[in-house]
Amino acid sequence: MSFLPRFRFRPRLEFLAFALPLVHCAAALAASRFDAQILDNPNGRPIQGVEVTLDRTPPDGEPEYSGESGTFGFAALTGIPAGTYELKAARNGYVTHMETITFDGTAGKNGIIRLV
Repeated sequence: MSFLPRFRFRPRLEFLAFALPLVHCAAALAASRFDAQILDNPNGRPIQGVEVTLDRTPPDGEPEYSGESGTFGFAALTGIPAGTYELKAARNGYVTHMETITFDGTAGKNGIIRLV
């Protein structure tokens, strides 16, 4: 009679609980981030409530990423995979800003958008 515990190898789903976060982390590392501050062009004041969107080119009119600028004019979009996108910043009372941006999947982009 032995008092040592017996161990049997049985594959379980615990492995998946360990492996899935690693896959998620790898995917997150292969994604970019876009940060911008949206300012009023004549006076340089931050603009709140600007809709910022990224639509993968060729644009289909349904943006893959969107956000809105906050009190200090800052907007951030995260998890952007490599590719070329049409950036659009729009708010009533201003001319819509549009430009093409390319992400490499690792480095983020940031900048200042001035609306007229």
